[in-house]
Formats: sequence, structure tokens, C-alpha cells
Amino acid sequence: MIDPRQFRRLVNATLTGLRPVPYSAQAENLLLMTAAHESRLGQYLWQLKGPARGAWQMEPATLDDHYRWMQATRTDLLQAVEGLRPAALKREDALVGNIPYACAMARVHYLRRAERIPEDLDGMAALAKKVFNTEAGRATPAAYKRAYLEFYG
Repeated sequence: MIDPRQFRRLVNATLTGLRPVPYSAQAENLLLMTAAHESRLGQYLWQLKGPARGAWQMEPATLDDHYRWMQATRTDLLQAVEGLRPAALKREDALVGNIPYACAMARVHYLRRAERIPEDLDGMAALAKKVFNTEAGRATPAAYKRAYLEFYG
């Protein structure tokens, strides 16, 4: 597992450098919460029983959908994201070995939702459950909040 302070530093650097998307502390905390819950900040880089990869556990089909969306509507964002991915790595492999790239793709995932990122942890946890885990998923908002507080509480 990566040291939580160092993980935050990487997330912060990625989000402040992802120029087409304005930085916000709420987005930073939401992405930290998501990674804390989904992979324990990178302890699990491959889903144990499924296709998801990286610290944010994104599935290749979701990744491909985000690329199609960026190609159609946000070429500026596509260029920024591609600038984080080594050309030698396939997109889904870069999710595993490149935290800034995986972070940027997780930010894209949330960006595509119309919902504003809440300022409080309970609201963030509810949004993470809805957007990253879906309504049908087994996770709960309380589990997202607990994971965040374990590392950043």
C-alpha cells in the first residue's frame, strides 16, 4: 500500500495539472475516498473477481466509453489524459501502473455526471456509491466514508 500522504500528493498534482478541468478540493477528496474504498489506495491493482484495474478499479469497458466520449466532445481533455499515459502501455494496463493516468480517468468518470461534488464527506460518499459503485452494487455510502476516514481521518 502507498503511504496515504504520498498518494494524496500524487492525486493533488494530477488534478491541479489536469488543465481542462478546474481543480477543487472536493474533487480531490472524492477521488481519495473512491481509491480508499475501491483498492485501499492501490493495495489491489487488479479486481480479484472481475476486469477492473488500478487504484480506482475502473473496468476496461468503462475506460473505452470515456475515450469515446472525450473523442466526441472533449478533445482538450483527451489530449491531457493521453499526455499522462506512456505510449507503450495499453490504456487498461496504464490504469494499473500509472497513478496519475488512473486518477485522471477517475476524474473523467465523475466529470461526466451532472451532479455537483458535495462539500461534506457524507455527500461525497453517497455520490461515490451512486457513480462509482452504481445503485445495484454491494458497497454502501458508509463503507466509502469509513475507507476515507481510515486513511485521512
